[in-house]
Amino acid sequence: MEESDFLHINAEGTSLRRHQLKMLDILVYVDAVCRKHNIDYWLSGGTLLGAVRHKGFIPWDDDLDIVLMKKDLKRLHQILLKESTYYQLQANDTDYTYVAPYEKLRIPNTRIKENNDNDRYYSYKGIYIDLFFWEPASRLFHLVSNKMQLLAIRMVKINPSRLWKKGLLRAYFLCLSRFLYPCLSFFSYLFARKNVSYPLGSFFSTQFEKEWIYPLVELEFEGKKFFVPRDYDAVLKAQYGDYWQLPDFSKIEFHTCSVEFDE
Repeated sequence: MEESDFLHINAEGTSLRRHQLKMLDILVYVDAVCRKHNIDYWLSGGTLLGAVRHKGFIPWDDDLDIVLMKKDLKRLHQILLKESTYYQLQANDTDYTYVAPYEKLRIPNTRIKENNDNDRYYSYKGIYIDLFFWEPASRLFHLVSNKMQLLAIRMVKINPSRLWKKGLLRAYFLCLSRFLYPCLSFFSYLFARKNVSYPLGSFFSTQFEKEWIYPLVELEFEGKKFFVPRDYDAVLKAQYGDYWQLPDFSKIEFHTCSVEFDE
């Protein structure tokens, strides 16, 4: 299939295109914050693929991902809590029903419904971008942590509003985030420090070589310049294989089933 076969999906004025432009607004804000405070970040996943292959969003893409190293995400987290007077930072310490090992930055007064229903009891449900981090994390430890993370997700879906359910959920997730995941990360650092990967429990286990990342370079994305890894070709091949090959439209999966805007 040709790219032109997909362009109607996010044509100007469609709900998907409006959603993409809202996510772009968040990215522009995060980019400005990171440049101001000398924090390295880069486009990741389908967002990086879109920058390379389409110079913008993949026509059907309904999420936006960036990555930082773990220490840099911790810095950004604190800065956003202090400086962001508009956007809502969703993390384990700002929303007790949010148990993902990465963070989200959301737009208030909007609402998004995800197909996986993981957001059923989230405190924040606005349009968002994902803030991932990379650190050493072996595939074996990913397999272990993903199974443990699935249990946390199942616990969230059983209405955690009652006090005992809230306490059980927090106790279990704290065991994961404060003990299990740090221990597995430590052993990954000892025995697999050449590579980095997405957070344990994120269900993304692709291994990337550290030398592919720095120095960061800039690429065009939706008419603006954002940071990407130095060897973005190697990063994309590791994650997607032949990333220039367009998929079968019938096999495309969307993350969201509905979006409500603030206008």
